[in-house]
Formats: sequence, structure tokens, C-alpha cells
Amino acid sequence: MSRARKRGDAVDLKDVLATLSLLRPPRDFEGPPLADAVWERAVGTRIAHKSEPWRLEQGVLYVRVVHSVWASELGLLAPDICEKLSEAGVLVKGLRFTVGRILREPRPAEPPARRAPRAAPLPPEVQRGLHAIFDDALRDAIGRAAATAIGEFSEREARTAPKATRRAPKKPA
Repeated sequence: MSRARKRGDAVDLKDVLATLSLLRPPRDFEGPPLADAVWERAVGTRIAHKSEPWRLEQGVLYVRVVHSVWASELGLLAPDICEKLSEAGVLVKGLRFTVGRILREPRPAEPPARRAPRAAPLPPEVQRGLHAIFDDALRDAIGRAAATAIGEFSEREARTAPKATRRAPKKPA
């Protein structure tokens, strides 16, 4: 015989767990419908960080986005995104967007791009060696490569050299 539950009554743990199982993905869940790299190639890095595909059902790709503005923007780009996904081998007829928290781990930031070192003047012995090369294009290419390598070496040495102290050491009295 069951009675109506009142506020504050105890609840069986098995009943609570049964309701929680409805929130879990099915046991045969395999993860996102496509690889992060495929999604990023289709939409670009900036959009990929603000969205994630989470289900592909009957040709419709469901995408979670961080804000409704992103959903609106991606809705306008949907035909292009579907085309790029098709080129990657993912057959998608349409996209549906939901706003929510992105669940996948953020990717580490790319290291900052290095600037090219300045070319340094070539030492006289290198210049003499370059004059022995008869092909003009080859001589120029080797000269540029040598000047860049010497410049990079000089910059690296300047960065790693100990800094000079600001005050001169005291003289013994």
C-alpha cells in the first residue's frame, strides 16, 4: 500500500538512482559523432572553440554552442558547413543548434608564432666560398640561408648571454 508523498518524506535511494539513469547517455554511446579535427576544418578554429557536435541522427548534426548568437551565426553558415563536412566524408543534410556548456576539454593554445631572425652580414670567408658557386640562383639562396642562420645564432646568443650588472663592482680600498 503506497501513500502520497509529502514534502520532507524520505525517498528510497533506488528510486533516485532510477531517475538519474535517464540523464546518462546510453551504454552503447561512443562519443562525439565526428572527430574534433574534422569539425575544426569545417568551421575554423575560432568557431570550433565555441561549439561542439554532439549527435548525428538521420543526417542532422546537432551542435551545442556557447551562446544564442553563435547559434544564429552558424545557422547562416549551415549550407557551407554541411558542404565542407560532406567533402570530409560526413554526410550531413542539416544542422540543429542548442545553447549549452561545451563539454569537451579545451585544446592547448598554439605556441606563439616565431618571427624570422634578421639576416646578419656574412663573414669574408663565407663570401669567398659563395663566389665559387657558378649558379646565380643557388648562390643567392645559399647566401640568404647562411645570413639567416648566422643572424639566428647571434640573436640566440644575445638572449642567453648573462646580463651585465648595472653597477660596477666596488674597488678594493
